[in-house]
Amino acid sequence: MALIAYLLLVAFTVWLPAAVSGKVVGLVVLAARWVAQQGIVSYEASLISLEFLANVAFLVPVGALVALGWPRLRLWHVVVIGFLMSGLIESVQSVIPSRAPSVSDVVANTLGALMGAAIVAVARKRRRRRDVLSPAPREQPRPR
Repeated sequence: MALIAYLLLVAFTVWLPAAVSGKVVGLVVLAARWVAQQGIVSYEASLISLEFLANVAFLVPVGALVALGWPRLRLWHVVVIGFLMSGLIESVQSVIPSRAPSVSDVVANTLGALMGAAIVAVARKRRRRRDVLSPAPREQPRPR
């Protein structure tokens, strides 16, 4: 259910006209302006970097939720799913007049799916290691 809900959020964010979705991604613009005002880097450089990072973060939940929902999938399967999903997103954006598809978005989204799945994989590995090191106590026989 969480994956379906998040996928609906993704769809609304990436396939609405730019004027509507701009309210969501407008946070990146505000952050880029703030970074530029602080004199850290130029507005353009911070906008490019922050937009890439936002695209990475955007698909981290997808990678994590797919990995959690289908625990038998290997990490590379989830990465392929993220790549195909991002490719679909950018393909649809290519026919929406106010949207601009980008190869860098596909790279960032795929990286996000990888990171989400990797977080789940690391958490599972740590849990298995903990379970091996401290197995559950055996049940004591009941007195008759």
